[in-house]
Amino acid sequence: MQSETDIADPKSLALAAVAEIDGWLTPGEADALYDLAKTARGPIVEIGSYAGRSTAALALGSAAGDSQAVFAIDDFRGVLDRDTNGQTIDGTYNRRITPDTLRRNLDGAGVNGLVKIIDKPAAAALELTPAEIGLLFVDGDHDFASVKADLENYAPRIGDRGFLVCHDVTPLDPGVAAAFDELITARPLEWRICKRVDSSIVAQKRTTIRRNVCLAFPGADLKIGAARGLAFASLGAHSINLIDSGMGWDDMNRLWADGLTFGAKGQMTHFAMLHSDCVPDPGWVDRLIDRLDDRGDDLCSCAIALKDLRGLTSSGVGDPAHPWAPFRRFTFRELANMPDTFSIADTPHPDKFLLHNTGCWVADLRCPKFYQCDADGFVIADFNFPLRIRRCNGDRFQHLRESEDWHFSRQLAALGVKTSITRGISITHIGPRGFGNQGAWGTYLNGDEDSKENWRPK
Repeated sequence: MQSETDIADPKSLALAAVAEIDGWLTPGEADALYDLAKTARGPIVEIGSYAGRSTAALALGSAAGDSQAVFAIDDFRGVLDRDTNGQTIDGTYNRRITPDTLRRNLDGAGVNGLVKIIDKPAAAALELTPAEIGLLFVDGDHDFASVKADLENYAPRIGDRGFLVCHDVTPLDPGVAAAFDELITARPLEWRICKRVDSSIVAQKRTTIRRNVCLAFPGADLKIGAARGLAFASLGAHSINLIDSGMGWDDMNRLWADGLTFGAKGQMTHFAMLHSDCVPDPGWVDRLIDRLDDRGDDLCSCAIALKDLRGLTSSGVGDPAHPWAPFRRFTFRELANMPDTFSIADTPHPDKFLLHNTGCWVADLRCPKFYQCDADGFVIADFNFPLRIRRCNGDRFQHLRESEDWHFSRQLAALGVKTSITRGISITHIGPRGFGNQGAWGTYLNGDEDSKENWRPK
């Protein structure tokens, strides 16, 4: 009989090996480094290796991808003593590790040949590292001057669309946070803050063209989570212009009409919408626009959990021949095995169309298809609630209602608008509790049980 270890996936086995090495990197941070290293488009540089926990995560992730070389820089002085408040004590180093110990730990984790250990201070190691870097992990000395020097020396070498991960960006390490803010956060047209993972912040290097965004907020029910999402929709990369109507059930259509007016006049380039019960990561507009730019899409919406434990979303697949119910909806267990951002072509149903939800999304108002009208001058892609009554069997009649966002999705597909769905923006949907959209979770283990007769093989 196979054990759980025998049937575990390679990533789980790799992260289990990483966890055996001494260090402060959390499982979530190791997971993030593994994934970034797996997709790195250039050499990987680490400043501060200690015993090799982060080094192993980077190397094993690289081995699972394009096998980019990992340059592990450490002066092997050890770790500065800290008091209970995280402050250093008298500049005293302890817990010393030698290069040989690091190498043995890496060998034990199954890392072979990818890691070059550089036994030097970071500044002196600069000439021994590649001129262009795909991924940089900074976890050296934590005082302001050291972190600033590391970022000044190495961050400019990160290639376009490459990534930076900085460890311990927290109030307990004010030097790290101050240096990161000065050189990264304060430069939103050069760096995109992607996410926080425990004490680490992930940023991507990318040149940004500043856009004018019309941010729509339907309804008058402002919640603290939505207030945070509105206040930090952009972290300085784009100009945000908030509009709301507070009128009730037809808010989305009113706001979409305003957005189309701004777009037709050339006053706004993009339209975004956030619902009051959705709490996204700061900078969500920046990152959704990035996805539009990178993929050439016209609209991108976020996958958001329904407010229960099924792990089900209201994003899914629609059938043009049957508008009254979804062909299928996506679960988070399914999304975990799909691309971070995907189109209908990336699903098992390329002949159908994506169903979007309106909780958190961005559209490029420069797409002419959004303005297309019928013979009577009515916009084709609108938010409407088609209602019908269908006679079923004998004397039974059924009330049918298509949701406004799925009607909008169907119209977009008919017009040929390029759309996508992403799970790359962390969002909590507030209901009886907070329902997140990260990870593979939910009681629905094998897809959308409510529509299985449509898509599951008989």
